[in-house]
Amino acid sequence: RAAVSSGVYCGMLVGGVGGGVLADGTRWGGQLPRTRVLVGAMALACLGGLGASTARSAADMCFWRVLAGAGVGAATPPLFALAAEVSDGPKRGRGIAFVASFWMVGGVFAAALAMGLLPDDLRVDWSAPAAAPWRVYAACSALPSAASGVVFLARGAGERKVLDAADRAPPADGARASSERDERRRVFLFLAVAFWGLYFGYYGLATWITVIVDEAHIGNTYVVALYYAAANLPGNVAAYALIDAVGRQRLLAGAMGAATLACVLLAVSLGGEADGLAAWEKTAAVAAALLVNAATTAGFSALDALAAESFDAARRATHVGLLCAIGRVASISAQLVNSTLAESPALLVAVTSALMCLGALATFGIREPAGVVGGVAADGTTSAGLV
Repeated sequence: RAAVSSGVYCGMLVGGVGGGVLADGTRWGGQLPRTRVLVGAMALACLGGLGASTARSAADMCFWRVLAGAGVGAATPPLFALAAEVSDGPKRGRGIAFVASFWMVGGVFAAALAMGLLPDDLRVDWSAPAAAPWRVYAACSALPSAASGVVFLARGAGERKVLDAADRAPPADGARASSERDERRRVFLFLAVAFWGLYFGYYGLATWITVIVDEAHIGNTYVVALYYAAANLPGNVAAYALIDAVGRQRLLAGAMGAATLACVLLAVSLGGEADGLAAWEKTAAVAAALLVNAATTAGFSALDALAAESFDAARRATHVGLLCAIGRVASISAQLVNSTLAESPALLVAVTSALMCLGALATFGIREPAGVVGGVAADGTTSAGLV
């Protein structure tokens, strides 16, 4: 199970770096190739999903999951680079938060699809026919990727020549260039720690929430999973309302802090014997899990905005890809760690809480980007923190 769960994150690790480099490093027709990389990534994700529905062994499933993950990972850097460039202006944060909110749409779609197609006592049989519920589920899960690719292929995303302003900026002298490199490394380091903590916590719980529910005998697995996915909604609403008002850094710090506290509450609620949990403890556990998901969802919007806005246009997608790759390593680590702790839900959540706390502390070293349009200040120079 850990290998299959980790496969998609391994693919996302490689795809994220590759997608970021392609989206920054090559131009077609004088424009950044964000949309073309995005369309190719969606096609790869769809192929991986359809292939998973034909798997005849765990090794087959791992291969297709890696392929699908590579497509998802490759789509992320150009997607958020485009979101920052198309949504420029004083309310750009809302534009990025709106794009990020569609992770929720996908999560709710997957949970609802699982409730409709998968039985409560699901057992994967590799020799099952093509009409087996889990094969139909895997094939249907690939369709949104295909639809997204078609939309971008048909409509494009209004890419802008955002490098023009950067190209007109006066070259930095030696001292200034060295200072900018040091600042870029500092920003990247703190963002990397924040990515690690948030990805470990979010994907660790999101992937293993059904196992936690089973082990703690809290309730119907798919119903709780659907509630968990729906908890993205208040997180997205909060992010959309607050990201420009309070700023990315403050929103991220507050969201990760709230998620850490909710993880502590969840661990305490699950601390007793699984069969001995009182009704209020089960209710508290579900409420805490939903709060964790809502808070981390808001944090993701802020983190995505910071990653896209903390580097100039020529480096944006590459740095987003590298940061997402670090997040994928954290996601893989979460699968491996949680697989050894699955029989102890309280300990699993406690480890998640510790990593989330580390990411929350890192947010205090991240500088809030200010006064930028498309990664470049109005005077054509990069602002502090956007180097």
